[in-house]
Amino acid sequence: MIVRQVRYLMDPWAAKGGPQSRRIQRQRAEKFALWCQKRGIRDLRQVGKRQVIGFLRELETSGRSAKTIQGHWYALRALFRLAELPEPVRFISEADKSKSAS
Repeated sequence: MIVRQVRYLMDPWAAKGGPQSRRIQRQRAEKFALWCQKRGIRDLRQVGKRQVIGFLRELETSGRSAKTIQGHWYALRALFRLAELPEPVRFISEADKSKSAS
């Protein structure tokens, strides 16, 4: 269900504008939807900051670069805007946290 919602929102959006970057953002939003679905979330309105942080943290622990994680966050921001939901919480990586603590 959540994957269908994401496709419904993102497919027309991805067809406009810069096709390469929007296609990548659509794929990233679908990846997030699948991640949510595996955790029992069936509707975009059930998604909150815990899910956004959990998804991005999982990307971080799997070795994704900060730039890739930021790209996923931008995709989520686009999805949330299309769904007329509040902007997703900003993600601060563990590496960024340790830099600011120094």
